Amino acid sequence: MSCFKYICSDKPLAALDLTGAEHLTMDEMEARGIPMPSWYCPIKTWKPPSEYSEPNPNDPFVFTSTSDKTILYYPEPDNMNNLQIAESWNPASSKPHIAEILWHYSEGQARELIRYIQEHFESEDVCEIELWSCWLQGGPNEWEILQAPNTKQICIADLTVDDIADFEQYHLDDRPRRLIVTRVAPTLDASRQNRLS
Repeated sequence: MSCFKYICSDKPLAALDLTGAEHLTMDEMEARGIPMPSWYCPIKTWKPPSEYSEPNPNDPFVFTSTSDKTILYYPEPDNMNNLQIAESWNPASSKPHIAEILWHYSEGQARELIRYIQEHFESEDVCEIELWSCWLQGGPNEWEILQAPNTKQICIADLTVDDIADFEQYHLDDRPRRLIVTRVAPTLDASRQNRLS
């Protein structure tokens, strides 16, 4: 089982990556003077002696080129756990646009998520955005949500770090959590449901 956090909307969701990660080839790393990782060593692969320009049956291994190999490089390692929002898929969602939330929660990253949601509400077409947190069950029905979610509805103008923190604190024995962020304040009936247990 794994915890899956995602954001969904009726409108497209922009990708976001605040980690600063770069995909660099070994040659690019060398050109920029970036030290090779301590675990890296050139790979020796077997090559039949007949393929050598000068056959050497005593050493049928050669060093392979590393120019096409890439490493995920973080210029600022402290940013590795910053917020990422990447396109995803969830057949259980009623909304067509899904993006996974990848992060290690902190107040600073919660503010970044709020900023991201606020930017989407700048479009007049966006009426609501949902944040979900649920456990994937594994197997053929892993996307099936077996319990009604704990749901909280809030207006974008009232969304705070505390709301994101409540959403983030989700445990294995909890029901799925859904935080519905709307353009306008929820009705009285909806506000009665605004409890995350």
